Amino acid sequence: MKAKPTEAGRVVISTRGHDAGGWYAVLSVLDDRQVLLVNGTTRGLAKPKKKQIKPVSYTHLRAHETRRHL
Repeated sequence: MKAKPTEAGRVVISTRGHDAGGWYAVLSVLDDRQVLLVNGTTRGLAKPKKKQIKPVSYTHLRAHETRRHL
């Protein structure tokens, strides 16, 4: 069962589309179906990616915690 994000900063992995396998951070939750994602390289804060929640796999990490894992 996938956990649903309820907060900005959650680290996610795209599972479908041309960006499948890409790691992103949730910038904001738009509604119960869509989120805005950023990855720091191709998708920055100025141009976040709007993606539906269904093709996204959620991790237990938050963006501020990932620095420890690098």
